[in-house]
Amino acid sequence: MERAAPADVMEHSQLERTQAMLTWLRAAGAEGLDNVAVKQTAYGGLGVFLAAPVEATSIARIPVECCVTATAALTRPVGRAAREVLPDCADEFVLVLDAATGRRDATHPQHAYLASLP
Repeated sequence: MERAAPADVMEHSQLERTQAMLTWLRAAGAEGLDNVAVKQTAYGGLGVFLAAPVEATSIARIPVECCVTATAALTRPVGRAAREVLPDCADEFVLVLDAATGRRDATHPQHAYLASLP
């Protein structure tokens, strides 16, 4: 039995995580994603493709609660803890801590997106 190369496994895993993120976005009320497909490219990695041409200036609408923001990060446990320990730290620092936490924590509200990042 032939084993897949590590790069192939990584690309497949990345595609699955990206598909999970699209499912999460749809469940949150994102619009316009039915015309978007994410596929592996001949050049390696993933690409986003339109299934059909659009005559609009935007191809999708994403709910604000799906957006990664420092304001939201500051309201979560890691943001509050960071401000308690480092009261003068930059909001962007808290955002990075929150994103790192969200990549691994399946209960984080933006886990599906953060886990999909390469």
